[in-house]
Amino acid sequence: MKYKILLTLSILFLYFELGKCQSSFQQQLLHEVECIQDFHIDDEGIYIAEKDNFIQIYENAIWSNPIELKPGDGSFNDITKGPNDTIWYASGTSGDGLLGYIDNEIVSYDSSNSAIENDNIIGVHSSDSILWLVTDRNDIVKKTEVFETFTIMDGMFDFFTKSEISSTGVLMVTTTNKVAVIKDEDVLNEYNVSGGAITDLFADQNSNIYISTEVGLHVYNSINNTFEDISNQFNNQGYTVIGFDSQGNFYGKIRGTEDFHLKSNQDMNYVVSSSNVSYPNIIGTSLVNDRLYCFGSIDSNNCFSQGIITEINGFLIDEDSDGFFLEDDCDDNDPNINPDATEIPNNGIDEDCDGTDLLSSIHEIANSTISIYPNPAVDFINIDVPGNLIYKSSLYDLEGKLVTTKENKNQILLTSIPTGIYLLEIQDLQSGQKVVERIVIVR
Repeated sequence: MKYKILLTLSILFLYFELGKCQSSFQQQLLHEVECIQDFHIDDEGIYIAEKDNFIQIYENAIWSNPIELKPGDGSFNDITKGPNDTIWYASGTSGDGLLGYIDNEIVSYDSSNSAIENDNIIGVHSSDSILWLVTDRNDIVKKTEVFETFTIMDGMFDFFTKSEISSTGVLMVTTTNKVAVIKDEDVLNEYNVSGGAITDLFADQNSNIYISTEVGLHVYNSINNTFEDISNQFNNQGYTVIGFDSQGNFYGKIRGTEDFHLKSNQDMNYVVSSSNVSYPNIIGTSLVNDRLYCFGSIDSNNCFSQGIITEINGFLIDEDSDGFFLEDDCDDNDPNINPDATEIPNNGIDEDCDGTDLLSSIHEIANSTISIYPNPAVDFINIDVPGNLIYKSSLYDLEGKLVTTKENKNQILLTSIPTGIYLLEIQDLQSGQKVVERIVIVR
């Protein structure tokens, strides 16, 4: 049975509060695929690696049909776009080596026609004019003009599980809990990760590669060639997927739960339950041109690596749990203040976040107290008159021309009256007493 997976490109908005944890992912469905293993995004398009040696291409606002590069059956596939705009596909456990696609032509390289010694290629990365291949053993393949295979620390790395490349072109490969970083054909550094198996790698745009484990987070800086254990900055939390956006906000899926952790660039921590997330089954992330993308699936029971692609643009916080994010809530520490709140006149507080407090003018006429509000007004003016006062309301422009008049009506509609300054006259029809209020109509 085949399953359809959603491929989405969207903005991710997260709403969190410590303890109660609510969220909102606003996602736009972009495409459906059977089973996505990896993706590559650049200025020219989106390139998807599906299982069993299929790819799909999105260029010039058009999706291609699935393209079979070679009959095969495998997973752990990877994809990148290399020099001369060639799309390179790592065939993974199918044993079909490296497959390429350029100008509607398919090329294939394996141990039978190249210096590639292991045909189970699980990682493919491009940096400048160099193409890197990572096999499921301890072989690394480098291609400039030709393929060259070399072994990384023979005997220490029995098999590779993950790989990533930094913005400076440094390649990282990992086993269960060991890391090696490679430049050209030299091992620049190696690192034993404490605290469980490595679960994910993430390269930011500041020369760093982050390493998540079952119980923590580590970072490698490719300029200084240094590793650092930063687990204590993340409460020694384990993650299955990690990512940082271009503003330095952290996004991680918490290991052992279906919840997500966000850590702002100002060190504010928030947790969100997956029950409030439209597509919570996220498998991997990638930062491209200041935009953070992730891929996952609708149903985690589909295939090994499944996928939606989602653009993550940051997060919004609702500290007072009134259902309004900080950018819309003028006081996010008070649940009684939000755009849907009822405005209380003359208290110096803008309850409904319209930019002003509701002002009510108080007048005495014929032993009755009259309140006139709001002022400034947009669509209407309220006139609160207690008791049985019989009165007439007349609105004049500044030239003394009568605009509208009402008798014993507690509201004057302004929708058909132009913006400007007017004079509102309230007259008691029994005593003849009058009060006049200056009214400003705004839009």
